[in-house]
Amino acid sequence: MDYPYLLSEILRGAWMLDVHSSLSFAPFLLQLSEGKSLPELVEKKSAIKTMIVTASGHQAELSSIFDEVPGGSVAIISLSGTMLKSGTLCSWGTTELAQKLWEAHNHKNISGIIFDVDSGGGAVNSIAPLTEFMAKKSKPIVGLGDTVGSAAYYMLSGANHIMASNSISAAFGSIGVMISWMDVQPFYEKMGVKFHSIYSDHSQYKNNAFELALKDDYSMIKKEMLNPLAIAFQNHVKSMRGSKLNLEVEGLLSGKMFFAKDALDFGLIDSIGDRSRAIDKVLELADINQFLLNS
Repeated sequence: MDYPYLLSEILRGAWMLDVHSSLSFAPFLLQLSEGKSLPELVEKKSAIKTMIVTASGHQAELSSIFDEVPGGSVAIISLSGTMLKSGTLCSWGTTELAQKLWEAHNHKNISGIIFDVDSGGGAVNSIAPLTEFMAKKSKPIVGLGDTVGSAAYYMLSGANHIMASNSISAAFGSIGVMISWMDVQPFYEKMGVKFHSIYSDHSQYKNNAFELALKDDYSMIKKEMLNPLAIAFQNHVKSMRGSKLNLEVEGLLSGKMFFAKDALDFGLIDSIGDRSRAIDKVLELADINQFLLNS
């Protein structure tokens, strides 16, 4: 079932994805179109691994058992690559990652979590499991990012603290929505193929925006699909980042990506560091939480 789901999401899904990530799909899709099967193209995914850092600084990699670590530990969970809601043979879905985040979050031995993200975004329906976690969490979450674009930034904006993992390649933003597809109909029409789309008299609005787009009229698909998604994206980021954002920066909420220094200056992130600094930040926030609970 993984293989058809992946193809379905690629071909029909709505995406929040930066252009560089979308272009990286091209060789993969070309090989699929040539009839190569999925096992020939990808390696089977391994179990979700969680890096644990104890209060003493000891590090260990676990699959799931948090009972084995001492109290006050930090869990490091990674999201890498294109975001999909459900897992496939080659990647974990955000529903599964959210379950892992909750497992760590709810364990008494875990004081906080580093969500290590390197993703240009993904399917729109992949966002909700992670934004729900961000909205309901009570322990501190530090987002440690390299590339964090589009859907990935949508969900990570809800972290307590966002840190760029470096000042060289780390980039944030691509706050925007787009849709694209290849219209192969003219190609087949030249070969004599005739297309028919017949709708019920009671289904006059079905696929209306798509049918107009095929005729180069994009107004309805923008109005009914893209614009609402883009506005919701902007409003979510503004609600999460608040007064930190410099809304006067051109393109900040309309699709630009920013390297770490500019992302920090413009309020998309809170600091630039590395994993060690992220661990320190989680523990600092955990101490603050504990102080507030006891006061």
